[in-house]
Amino acid sequence: MHLTDELSKVTLAHLRDPDGRCALRLSKEFENQRASVSANIRFRLSGRLEESASLAQTSLDSPRLSHFPTPRDFLPEERAVFAAASRWYVEIFGDRRATSAGTYDFSTPRSELGINLVGGAGLRFITDDGLPEIRILQYAGRSAIPESLFDAPEVRFSMLRNEAWIRSTGSPLLVTVADLIRGEAFVQSLSPEPLLTACNDWLATCVERIRERVIDPKPEMGTDCAWCGFISSCDAVMK
Repeated sequence: MHLTDELSKVTLAHLRDPDGRCALRLSKEFENQRASVSANIRFRLSGRLEESASLAQTSLDSPRLSHFPTPRDFLPEERAVFAAASRWYVEIFGDRRATSAGTYDFSTPRSELGINLVGGAGLRFITDDGLPEIRILQYAGRSAIPESLFDAPEVRFSMLRNEAWIRSTGSPLLVTVADLIRGEAFVQSLSPEPLLTACNDWLATCVERIRERVIDPKPEMGTDCAWCGFISSCDAVMK
């Protein structure tokens, strides 16, 4: 058994609102139980687009639409969204020469907290000025992007997932959050050291709250049920 198999799973959704998710669903996800539904279309689409975005700048270059061929196995609705998101990506980043800084592992073990951070962490680049950049791509996200990007859970989660790489660069960090359906982009240059400390404090607080909620997990019916992969075994819904 791998070490990560023994760690509890924590995702961005858990950290965004530890109190907003059904406690029973939270406990099952936290305990790494397998859900009965597969990843939805949004994650399939984002994975393919972000793969194309990374490949578009393997050397110091700018992304072009030719770098984003529409996947043949996509449904018509997926193709339309992929095309729109690709156009906005090129519109937002087309004048930025940069080099992809490689991929990251799908998870980041945090053994001292007994957890494994799981989920997308943004795309890593080195700009033509030599600065590290993280691009966090959204697809008509439900939550508005704060005036200070650091207040966004997506940015904090990405910094935690990329912490080792950020520290290794020893440079100011450029962060871009772009919604590729709305065509919005927000950019900030951050001094990473104090923010990484704050991110880790935030993480510890959220994990403590999650552990409190899963001690006696009771099902709670609500909007969370629509995306739950454990609904077939939920007494609150199936009774």
